[in-house]
Amino acid sequence: MCEGSGSTVEKGPPRRILYVHHGQVPGGAPTSLRNMVAGIRRLSNHNLKILCVFPQMMGYFAQLEGVEVESHEPAFTTSGRGLLGMSPLVATHMLKAIFADLAGARRMVRLEAERLAQERPDLVHLNSAILWSTALACHVARIPLLWHVREASMAPSLAPHLLLYGALIRRLADRVVCIGPTEYQKLHGARSSRVVVVRNSLDPSFFDPPIPSRRAARRALGLPLEPFIYLSLGGVNHRKGTYQIVEAARELPDSFLGILAGPCPPAPPPSRRVDLALRLEDLLAGLGLVKVLSSHYAQRVARSLAACPPGRIHLAGPTQDVRSYIAASDAVVFGDTTSHSGRPVFEAWALGKPVVAFDTPAMRRELQHGREGLLVSPEAGALAAALRRLCADPDLARAMGEAGHTRALTLFHPERNAR
Repeated sequence: MCEGSGSTVEKGPPRRILYVHHGQVPGGAPTSLRNMVAGIRRLSNHNLKILCVFPQMMGYFAQLEGVEVESHEPAFTTSGRGLLGMSPLVATHMLKAIFADLAGARRMVRLEAERLAQERPDLVHLNSAILWSTALACHVARIPLLWHVREASMAPSLAPHLLLYGALIRRLADRVVCIGPTEYQKLHGARSSRVVVVRNSLDPSFFDPPIPSRRAARRALGLPLEPFIYLSLGGVNHRKGTYQIVEAARELPDSFLGILAGPCPPAPPPSRRVDLALRLEDLLAGLGLVKVLSSHYAQRVARSLAACPPGRIHLAGPTQDVRSYIAASDAVVFGDTTSHSGRPVFEAWALGKPVVAFDTPAMRRELQHGREGLLVSPEAGALAAALRRLCADPDLARAMGEAGHTRALTLFHPERNAR
């Protein structure tokens, strides 16, 4: 395994590079792609173009200067999530998606190959590990392929479908880039010299002073000046531990304020069927048969919010101003329930903020407990206790933020990683 280095960019004639993006909403993957493309644009004269599988994302990338943005064929993404192990493979909807996609694979690969060939690229860069049909299209069209693995599988490393899918990625790609050691390990990157690690770049604004002060950021966002503010950037998402974060707010006093920034979909109206499903999931979790609460998740979070005392949680919703929210906070919470790389952790460090993260294999590889933040069990009580500790010891919180900032400069600086 190797990390991205600070070597100079290769000199030579400009190349035409196509980036294929898979997602439907703003988040970590499109943010990382936008930062990376902007960095490569500054360092080279290559001809860059982004193709969006979902057209609604075109506007998100259109602000990149000197980069074309167009739509792409509707590549298979749902089945890719199952094959990679991001979603349970045995779920009924997943099995249906996989069989449907396999039945239509020949036609889709042909359409994608024709679309990519029309662009006459020197390289295609896939922004996700789930884009298997696009990777096959590159193989058919004989276009060099760089495959970016941003997702950490929930499946065991030796799960048969993950082993087969990892072998497919290593076989089809001329180069595989993993965003961290967890993704590298899940993909069995040591089996091929084609697989390397290059960290996600943060936006340059996270390293360019002046950073707004805590008080100034709160005033600009209309937030109260006095409470200890802890921030989650995952919205309502079972992978971000939203339920545990809201439950922790119920255990904390009024001097604490939790902010949920990110998509917060409205919960469906209550029903007996949903109530029974939540009770069953609670029972299975209590027996240790379910590790991640995910069923009817918006409804679960809505019930917890309704039981939370007023003023304990602020729903900020989607925001482009992540920097200001982090600057306004005293700590950032990363409620990782699926063991994946955490952009909010790295952004918090860049702005000198301590982190409280759920103790997962991925976070243990990134965060030294007691140095850049605190690792806690994925439970509301443990999270509340860690936040109380940081509030009671400002010197400890400040030292953790400073240590995190040093780490962010080393691993996530945009110019270094773009090179």
